[in-house]
Amino acid sequence: MGQRTDASFGTAAFWSYLMDGSRVITSLVVTLILASLLDASIFGTATWAIVFVLLIRLVLQNGMVAAIIQREELEDRHLVAGFWMVVAVAAVLTVATWFVAPLVADATDDPALTDVLRALAALVPIGALGVLPEAIQRRRMEFRPLAIRTTTGVVLGSVVAVILAYSGAGVWSLVAQQLVTESVALVLLWVITDWRPRRRPQRAAVLDLFPFWASMCAAAMGSFMRWRADTLLIAFFVPNATVGLYRFASRFPETWSEVSVRSLQNVALPELARYQNDRAIFRERVIAVIRLSAMISIPALGVLAGLSEPLIDLVGVDKWGDANIGLKIIAGATAVKALTFFSAPVLQALGRTGLLAALTWFHAAVSVGVFVGVGKAFEDAAANDQVDGIALGRLGVLVFAALVDVAVVSRVVGVSVPAVVGAILPSGIAAGVAFVVTTVIVRLVDALPAILTLGAGGAVGGLAMVAALLTVESQARDFAAKAPVVGKYFAVRS
Repeated sequence: MGQRTDASFGTAAFWSYLMDGSRVITSLVVTLILASLLDASIFGTATWAIVFVLLIRLVLQNGMVAAIIQREELEDRHLVAGFWMVVAVAAVLTVATWFVAPLVADATDDPALTDVLRALAALVPIGALGVLPEAIQRRRMEFRPLAIRTTTGVVLGSVVAVILAYSGAGVWSLVAQQLVTESVALVLLWVITDWRPRRRPQRAAVLDLFPFWASMCAAAMGSFMRWRADTLLIAFFVPNATVGLYRFASRFPETWSEVSVRSLQNVALPELARYQNDRAIFRERVIAVIRLSAMISIPALGVLAGLSEPLIDLVGVDKWGDANIGLKIIAGATAVKALTFFSAPVLQALGRTGLLAALTWFHAAVSVGVFVGVGKAFEDAAANDQVDGIALGRLGVLVFAALVDVAVVSRVVGVSVPAVVGAILPSGIAAGVAFVVTTVIVRLVDALPAILTLGAGGAVGGLAMVAALLTVESQARDFAAKAPVVGKYFAVRS
């Protein structure tokens, strides 16, 4: 149970993309529906609570999942020890969240946050119970059952959220969405996994896992602060409505990023861990994965940035118009973010968790400093200026992070910085072309209804994106030619 398989990287990547793709498409549609039914302040309250609870879950989940996947020799006693370690810590953190909730509500001047945080605290034990089954599936690169489980949970949770929002449930529709999605996913996860924790954990197995797990927990917490410092901190300086506007603007680029980059990142760790003792192949795989992720993720963000106006018109410019420029800036920032995603799986696969923890906490400290400064600077500004200022702060943080991460990974792995930049630059050029073309088309047809403008801009901009990518990226042409047999693209060259 939990041993590595010879599963194809291409097959695993396909199911990982399908899993995240179905989740993201559903989430985007539901976000547009909920945005037309709910106010920005409601999104602000729910967003802060969800981010706070997900911080706790992320620390538990990412640390142990990585520990199980990376371990070269894995026995059942390690799985048992990992399960009870995560469950025990989750129980403590759930109780702590219950008592901390009123303090958080007072600090953010949002009394409704107490009950929302306490309700969402249930996500912590729900997530903890699913960590080991998910780690087993990921280690074996069996993403098909994970895709089915995730899609089912997201669809059912989204249906419940829309029904409740339409009925006037307000913020509780967003709370119910999270709880239903995660609960359904947990039940299905245990159904598809035949492993069960049948005995008490052994002390020796706990000691085997603890060093890697502790380092990964520290890294996960730092990573969360690195990526979520904006949402966590700006709530102390700006109204909930601004938080909601900012998160709405972030939702579209981030959702695409989760599909295009995180889907590949899910497969990257078990794939790279296979070759942790063969540096030549390891370096080749790192460049191949970075190049593929850039081709899939970055150009489409240019199209998205060009579509910001019709997107906001579609859900209501009166409520969400202040997020227009911010959405464009965040789309650019998310493209830069693609340069930083692979520092984690690369360092995890090599067992360099201490370096990863130090790197993530360094970035977290930079993010905290930047967003505290941005919050103070824009505390009394208009809502649109607040959103734009926060988005610019995010762009600056990510540019700095990309420079540092590329330098560190290049040094550790032994690949040159020009090789990394060369793997990404063509996709950046295609993104620029896509943004210009999409923006021009949107301007030409802006008299049409928003849905038609969105469709026209997306279609023409998408074609321009593909044409530019095929022109400037030889690997894109190679990949397109081999699309019917994707697995061959990832075959290790002899």
